[in-house]
Amino acid sequence: MGVQLLFAAVPGYGWYVQYPMIQALSLTVLWGISAVWVSAYFRGMPTGTLRWDGKLWYWSADSEPLQAVSLLYDFQSSVCIVLQPTRGAKFWLWLDEDVSCMPQWRSIRRALLNGGAAA
Repeated sequence: MGVQLLFAAVPGYGWYVQYPMIQALSLTVLWGISAVWVSAYFRGMPTGTLRWDGKLWYWSADSEPLQAVSLLYDFQSSVCIVLQPTRGAKFWLWLDEDVSCMPQWRSIRRALLNGGAAA
């Protein structure tokens, strides 16, 4: 519903600031393409369990340990990390705190902050 209102507002804003309608429609199409791309990107993101055994990181989709885990951003209740598997391309994950798993969240965040990465 919110996205539909946004698409309805873009041409209206173009009319309000005296933009030609073609610019407002172009902006609407650009917003639509961006929304579809972002939606497809987030649907294709991997899901699983990240596990730290004290020495190595493991991703649930793979039985082998990860080559490296890098912390990009830390916002306390969420973090952005990069996982480098032993085979294949590295990928980014956005982890969010779950209130029901508070002790595990604190432990995994502590391991990430202390540089717990496999060599």
